[in-house]
Amino acid sequence: MNGLGLFIYAAGIIGSVFLCRGAHWGRSVVRMLALLLVIACVAQILSFQMPAAWRVWCAVVTAFSLVTIRLLNLPPRANSSAAK
Repeated sequence: MNGLGLFIYAAGIIGSVFLCRGAHWGRSVVRMLALLLVIACVAQILSFQMPAAWRVWCAVVTAFSLVTIRLLNLPPRANSSAAK
């Protein structure tokens, strides 16, 4: 595995941990990695040299990444005590 791959995996792990802890920049890191996955998968889907099964897998990963980006862009929920 090359250095760029290790950096992307490390950023994903660190961003996910801090996302679970509530850090705002953790959301930004995970969104950025999901966008990177969308770009890479769309490029591979458009490359007709890949087998059909691989393109289907890339389409599933793209859909998952787009849902991740959408969910991380939602505003935070209000407190339940404020809604009363």
